[in-house]
Amino acid sequence: MKKHLKTIFCLLLTGAMMCSMAACGKGQTGGNESGQSKEENTIKDVRVWLPPYGTEDSLDKAVWQKTFDEFTEETGGKVECQIIGWEAYPDKYLSGVNSGNGPDLGYMYADMVLEFINTNGIEDVDPYLTDADRDNFLYLEQGFIQGKQYGLPIIVGNPRVILYNKTLLEEAGVQPPKTRDEFVEACKKLTIDKDGDGEIDQWGYAQGWGDKAYGCMQEIFTPFLLSAGGQLFSDDGTKAEFGNEAGVETAQFLWDLVYTHKVMPENCTGMTGPDVGDMFKASKVAFVSSATSSASTIDTVDWGYILGLEVNGQEAKTMMVADYLVLMSAARNKELTVELMRKMLSGESMERFHTELTPFPPVAKDEEYHDNPVFQDLYENHSHQLIAEKPVKNSFKINDYLYKNMQMVMMNELSPEEGIKGAADFANELLAE
Repeated sequence: MKKHLKTIFCLLLTGAMMCSMAACGKGQTGGNESGQSKEENTIKDVRVWLPPYGTEDSLDKAVWQKTFDEFTEETGGKVECQIIGWEAYPDKYLSGVNSGNGPDLGYMYADMVLEFINTNGIEDVDPYLTDADRDNFLYLEQGFIQGKQYGLPIIVGNPRVILYNKTLLEEAGVQPPKTRDEFVEACKKLTIDKDGDGEIDQWGYAQGWGDKAYGCMQEIFTPFLLSAGGQLFSDDGTKAEFGNEAGVETAQFLWDLVYTHKVMPENCTGMTGPDVGDMFKASKVAFVSSATSSASTIDTVDWGYILGLEVNGQEAKTMMVADYLVLMSAARNKELTVELMRKMLSGESMERFHTELTPFPPVAKDEEYHDNPVFQDLYENHSHQLIAEKPVKNSFKINDYLYKNMQMVMMNELSPEEGIKGAADFANELLAE
């Protein structure tokens, strides 16, 4: 989930993965598609690699150890767990795979999953799932990538929503908008020169297009694209879909907020996400886009949220993130490894994870909700409107190019159509390689 690590991971994979995987017949990528030998199935321990969510490694181990002890008691299988820091995470997986000393059970975020799929480093877990598993797990489809169940979601959530300042809306007599048109009209009423000096003191909406990380697009572009009926890529990951009508329309809408409706600052390309957050906390902007995790830390204003904006009668959608437990192809006892995955994702185990390490919504029916109660309705009644971004080849280069083009659009140096279609052409060239 540490998205800033994707740049490092992709660069590392550029050369190392191609070389190492070709020589890994005896290493971590040589999955046995016909099943495991009898000798392999006598192995009764599972190596697990996880990232840290607690304040230090020992805390994560202590929480997970309770689950591992129960697993040992139930199955006789032992668990060897390594907690790997986020900064070293992708490099550690590469070196482990290359040397044949990687885990049996891994934890991966989306960009990692794709690269290991492409090099046969992880395998389809569907043959090991039971009907009870399929009924219990809530977000299996989010781990269904390129036609196979390569991941079992362990973290799903942190949707991007639109926050609003309740006090400012009430003072202006404005109701939380449902549609894009209502949003524009609300922003017009909430963009105010309060002291009459000719300068806007309170803006309707603000975005940080000057952020250094393209990951901000997950808040300020992708949700609007999804609500317009578009998506970034085709379902099979082979084509850029954001260059179609919905993508151009989304870019035009954002441009219009600055230059047509004048409800968003022109200097948005000089602002970062934290800058916009500070404006919201100081009641200098009525609406901002935010991840729910960030929203939960705001205590200086009375805020509410909307999932997104309806466009042309279509139900609003937004994006969320998904991280996965994966079955490594070189797992020494795949059935036992999957049994541990099942145990880690059980209601009792995930309740400890969510209450003692990090709050997220349940990933299965057998756990109660332990995340921020403000967003409980979002997960329980609107989960079909939450879309996880599926990994695609060269995603870092593509998203970075799209982000830079959109920055030029927001600086009025490219038209919305030029920015979007140019980025889509670039994306399709890379996807076709």
